[in-house]
Amino acid sequence: MKKILSAFLAALMLLTFLPLASTPALADLPDVEFTLTTSATSIYVGETIFWDVSDIIHGSFGQKYEYTIYKDGAMIAYYPPSHGNDAADRHFTPPSPGKYKAVVRVIPVNPDQTGTRTSDEVTVTARPVSISKVETEGPVSLKVSWDQVPYATEYELWRSDNQNTGWKKIKTLAGTSLTDASLLPGTQYFYKLRYLIPHADLDGYLSEFSPVADGATASVLIGKTRITGITSPARRQVKLTWSRAPGASGYQVALSTSPNGAYKTVRILPGTTATFYGVNPGSLFFKVRPYKRISKTPFWGQYSMMRSIRVK
Repeated sequence: MKKILSAFLAALMLLTFLPLASTPALADLPDVEFTLTTSATSIYVGETIFWDVSDIIHGSFGQKYEYTIYKDGAMIAYYPPSHGNDAADRHFTPPSPGKYKAVVRVIPVNPDQTGTRTSDEVTVTARPVSISKVETEGPVSLKVSWDQVPYATEYELWRSDNQNTGWKKIKTLAGTSLTDASLLPGTQYFYKLRYLIPHADLDGYLSEFSPVADGATASVLIGKTRITGITSPARRQVKLTWSRAPGASGYQVALSTSPNGAYKTVRILPGTTATFYGVNPGSLFFKVRPYKRISKTPFWGQYSMMRSIRVK
């Protein structure tokens, strides 16, 4: 009986030591090793960063991929663990300028065996925008043009008559030019703009303003006129005709008794012909200029070339 009891105790002691020699600890499991590739080190807002996971070592089939996206050290997006090639090759469009990186975790079927990598940093900057041209388009109208910015869907155009203050947004549009109409003649205007790049998941990016465009002065565009006929159909009469000036509301006829003397306004009328009666005999000199009336204010065009006639 004593021999049997001694053998049982010896076997029990042996079993006590066997687990320590035969079962590996969880800490002994190797980490999952893999390669994380970043598509670029610098891009513009609107462009996309691509991350690629490859060369997985110590993993197993069916692994999941977890992505955490950081901007300037703060987390801005999280993609929970998921399967498949789309999960392994993650792409992300940064919503605004900054420094971005991804922390990727590969999780095999055995959840106690994972691997983590931090991507290279990607610097994202905004494309500059500038007004390329401000030109007279029509009567008291200025056309403002700018170059298209890739990925921008909207542009805000701002205007002021003082380049340092008083700015107002005049329109948001998708195109790259705008005719700014109904301006005050003789007033100098300044323009600046900014653009919007939308984002599918986050707030879009509204850019900084462009440099202020050189001031342009709104002017009244009035075509030129010329005297086409001058006759004396009867004694002490003069008939005058002139061409129509595009954009004109009417015409001013000026008269002088010498080619280089002072001219006096003798008629303002909307048409292109005038007859003068009871004029003094002698040489007479005429000029005509168009005008355009805006808000009860006349804006004058250029005088025509002088024409003369001798009246009996």
